[in-house]
Amino acid sequence: MPKTFSAIRWGMALSALVGVSLFAAGCSTSSGAKPIKISAALPAGVVASGGEGAYMAQITAEGGTAPYTFTITSAPDSFPAGLTIDSAGNITGMPTTKGTYNFTVEATDSQGHKGSTSARIYIYTGTNPHGLL
Repeated sequence: MPKTFSAIRWGMALSALVGVSLFAAGCSTSSGAKPIKISAALPAGVVASGGEGAYMAQITAEGGTAPYTFTITSAPDSFPAGLTIDSAGNITGMPTTKGTYNFTVEATDSQGHKGSTSARIYIYTGTNPHGLL
């Protein structure tokens, strides 16, 4: 387990440094299943206005046995209003409120093994991402 702990700690430190978590180790079983690693490097978005501001990104996973299904497992208000995630990991929609949104994404492989990671999306107004808050 020390390698799994190190990977999680590294991912959390990287999350704090750059604002997104690149991966986290997931399930490990006595059957030798590989940990599920989730890629969640998500771009910032803009509050939708006048039909503009569509957001599109994808979360991916590796390890385990494909296909994977994705869900948000943290509180509903920690995910940007106006965005949805489908079971394939596609995040789409029109963000409605600016802010910094921290949430947890869980991937489940076809064998029922799970992995999760923290992710963050910045939603800002206007065209300048530095005017976020």
